[in-house]
Amino acid sequence: IHNYKPDRERKEIEVFIGKHVDGIIAAYSGEPENFDIYRELKEVHKMPLVLVDRSVPNLQSHLVQSDHYQSAYLAIRELGKLGHKNIIFALAGRETESTKTLMDGFTGAVSQMDIKNSADIFYKKTQSWSINEMKSFAENIIDYITTRKPQTTALLLQADWLAYEVLAVCQDRGIKVPDDLSVM
Repeated sequence: IHNYKPDRERKEIEVFIGKHVDGIIAAYSGEPENFDIYRELKEVHKMPLVLVDRSVPNLQSHLVQSDHYQSAYLAIRELGKLGHKNIIFALAGRETESTKTLMDGFTGAVSQMDIKNSADIFYKKTQSWSINEMKSFAENIIDYITTRKPQTTALLLQADWLAYEVLAVCQDRGIKVPDDLSVM
């Protein structure tokens, strides 16, 4: 509900507190200024809290999280089984625990496959996205991979919204997926 806007995240949680909901399932934005509202939920309001994807530092709470390391690791291994050695992993967002873990999974697979010299991470740190920024980032990814030597044959993307934008750029530029470039 927050779209990485800390004020919105805080206001939405305050609405839930005001409505005396029975519990909250939240995807914490990672914004340090909102530590207090989550602590207040647990310690003052005694409200059950389940966090999704990332935890709030030093707050005891249930956490439902994907195995980000394993997902990136297995994705790269599968691309390798298809014969890809020139692989780019494109990510964007904040420097969160899950972003670091995704990168570690990529690096682990790349090291094990001994393709460190032909694989790379394309990362843009950002706090929020507009539709124009998303499109521009997708164009930057395609610009980067089309100028690399050796030619990139596979692209792993962190999120579905990024995949949609990259596929649109590929279509605009006549890049055939998956013939010219595999996209995962």
